[in-house]
Amino acid sequence: MIHELFPQYFLNEKNTIFNKKLLMDNAKKIVAVSQNTKIDILKIYPTIPENKIEVVHLSHSIDINTSVSLQKSLENRKYILFVGNRESYKNFNWFITSSSEWFIKNNIQLICIGGKPFNNEEQQIIDNCNLNELAFQYSFSDKELYTFYANAVAFVFPSEYEGFGIPVLESMACGCPVLLSNASSFPEVAKNAGVFFNLNQPDSLIDALQKITFDQEFRTEILNQTEAHVKTFSWQKTAAAFLKIYESAV
Repeated sequence: MIHELFPQYFLNEKNTIFNKKLLMDNAKKIVAVSQNTKIDILKIYPTIPENKIEVVHLSHSIDINTSVSLQKSLENRKYILFVGNRESYKNFNWFITSSSEWFIKNNIQLICIGGKPFNNEEQQIIDNCNLNELAFQYSFSDKELYTFYANAVAFVFPSEYEGFGIPVLESMACGCPVLLSNASSFPEVAKNAGVFFNLNQPDSLIDALQKITFDQEFRTEILNQTEAHVKTFSWQKTAAAFLKIYESAV
């Protein structure tokens, strides 16, 4: 429901909302990838019957294998990981400006993978925050993703809204703590295995970064929760739930 909730980010997408509503009205069943998405659908489109919407969680498909060459280049680097697109609602610019002093003070790097090289606006923010020697962007292959996660201090996901957020599970599957905005589906997907901060509250973000990096007892507790929690998701469970819905719709 991000197009409906954050239309300012999609000014060039004229037909998405109309087409989505048309499909939902005519569908026999609607599958929402989180309870949060279902709630948003009912809030935005109150004419849609609640019993028409079924919630089915997703899973992850990350390849749990170490890239030996990448491992050697990362093993001596202390870094926070940011994965994927960074524009608009992904909230990257807010994250950078809010945490830059913490990165500098603790000499910790920020590694961004995917999402194309830093654009002019991002580079200007990095320059203004004096992060040129600490912020890096790399492309990656699927075979390298596990290694980036596994060697990170933590994975950060400051997005304003996600329907589900598969990278949350990817990170957990790699034994990497997850720092999340306390928004949208994240509390539902990560539960007590996530470390949450409040959007637009820099102090909350810094507290989360500080705790997961330097409080070893807390970090161990989160990693234990992470290991157990990620096992509750599987594509087999997802497929079985979809099959049940298909059968009920026939």
